[in-house]
Parts: sequence; structure tokens; C-alpha cells
Amino acid sequence: METNAQIEARLNRIPEEFSALRDQVLGYLSLGSVIDSDNNLLIGHIPRVGVEAYLFTLFAPAQKVWFDKFSENVHKEIPASYQALLLVTNGYFAFDLSLYGLTPSMQKSPPLLDRTKRQCHDISEANRFWIKEFGVSEDQFYFGGRAWSTSENLGYFIGPDAIIRALRKSGEMVGEWSTLPAFLKEELTSAAAFAKIAGSLWS
Repeated sequence: METNAQIEARLNRIPEEFSALRDQVLGYLSLGSVIDSDNNLLIGHIPRVGVEAYLFTLFAPAQKVWFDKFSENVHKEIPASYQALLLVTNGYFAFDLSLYGLTPSMQKSPPLLDRTKRQCHDISEANRFWIKEFGVSEDQFYFGGRAWSTSENLGYFIGPDAIIRALRKSGEMVGEWSTLPAFLKEELTSAAAFAKIAGSLWS
């Protein structure tokens, strides 16, 4: 199928350090995959969940100029390792895991959340407001999360020491990684495993 070939070609351009993103989705292309009008990759159609439901979404890459805008608005820097990821996929959905991005409609003036489009969860909102739910210090960079149970989500944070940590809202740390590639490899696998347990939306 031509669309699958186009998607696979884009996936094969992902840098090796982020190969876990590519490797996770390749086996699902045959379930039904598309490139939408905003250039996002939608992989693994699951019509039993919804007409527009897909197991994975790799959003079109972010623009570098958005990084400075984030810094001006939020008064913190996007870590270099995460900037590199956003230039590959401006956010990522996999089962019940979400890596946040710079929502395109929020980059406009005035910034507006366009609910008519499929967009990533916004890291600006996450670092200004959602971060408060975890009680962490303001020098932590909040970039995503996944389901920990059927009633609780984890948060993902990069600290000033560049260490990545997965935290529960109680403050309990349940994962720690020294690099973003190591984090991706382990947590994408964990998200897939969680999706297979009884009661999961995706099982």
C-alpha cells in the first residue's frame, strides 16, 4: 500500500537514538495507517474504540523557533535531548502513554487550543499548570506520562541533573533513566504491556 510505504520511509529516517519509536510501530502498519492533513502519522487503526482511534500517533516535527517561545512563556528551557525528540515527533501517543509537544495552534498569536484538530498534549500547559499536581520543584521539566493503573497516571520529568524520572503523585519514584533513548526503550515496552492487561481500553 502506497501510504504504508510513505509512512515506513518516514519512520526509517528517525535517528537511531530514537529507534524505539520506529520499532514499536512498524508491526502495526497493516492494521490501517494514514498520514493526516497535518502531516501526522496515525498508525494501527482500532475502529472498535472509535472511527478516528489509532494505537499510535507521531506528530509532525516541531519548529525550532517554538523552543524560544516556550522559554519566554514558561521561563524554563526545554532540555536539549527533548528538543531533539521534538524535531522528530512533536509529541507521541502510544496506547495510554503520551509524550507532550508544542501544540501548533498554541504557537499562534493569540494562542488558542484548536479542538477541531488532532494535536499533542501541550508541554507549556504541563509545565505551567499540570506540574503542580505532582508537588515537584519548578526546576523539573514535565514532558509526559502514562497509565500506572486503571485509575492513576505517572508523570515523566527531566531534572537539572538530566536524569529522567517517573513519579507517582504521591512522590514515589517508580523509574529512573540516565538517557532519553534508554527511557524510550523501557517505557514504550511498559505501555504496550499495560495495554494487554484486563480492562485496558486497548486490549
